[in-house]
Amino acid sequence: MLPTAQDVRDYLEGFGVTTALLTDTWILKRRDQNVVPIVERGTGLSVTGTKQVTELYSGNGTARIILDRAPIKSLDEFAYTNSFDSNITLDSIEVDLLQGILVSKSSFDESTTRQLFAKGTENLKITYTYGFASADIPLDIHEAILLLLAERALKQIAARCGGGDLNIKELARNYGNLGEYGRFQAQMKSEARALLDPYVSGVVGG
Repeated sequence: MLPTAQDVRDYLEGFGVTTALLTDTWILKRRDQNVVPIVERGTGLSVTGTKQVTELYSGNGTARIILDRAPIKSLDEFAYTNSFDSNITLDSIEVDLLQGILVSKSSFDESTTRQLFAKGTENLKITYTYGFASADIPLDIHEAILLLLAERALKQIAARCGGGDLNIKELARNYGNLGEYGRFQAQMKSEARALLDPYVSGVVGG
């Protein structure tokens, strides 16, 4: 499931960061209106429940098409937008649910594929259902969302309590932990990107 406000507090307080300046409402608003949409746009995933989408794809003349979104729950409809008659039915398409890949086969009992995704520009109309139910979100995606949310929380805490250094001739003054927090923030972003990269590249579960 999605990280809770308490998850964010526990994570930051594990590093000795006081989160009393933040309300649960502020944390959850940043989760739902900022972090989750960014993750969904960047990966093509849905982490707020399954969704059905109809998209146009350009056939590549091979037996394989990679969909823009994953994981796939079901392939619901396949059709050509032009007059090409391929005799493709849903039963003749094998779906790699995790990777979001369609493979046209002569039958499920044969290992050879037929090149049925004919070449064309937006000539394939594909309807499918994709996404994660809240309870099914993988641990690495949960962790990435937690890290990105904690980074934003840490930025807000630093902004409200001051931070950074002022260095002028014969004057040096420290205004708090912004520099230290900045290093934490960079690390959190880096770790989150590493967790999400397999979903962005389409190489998941390897």
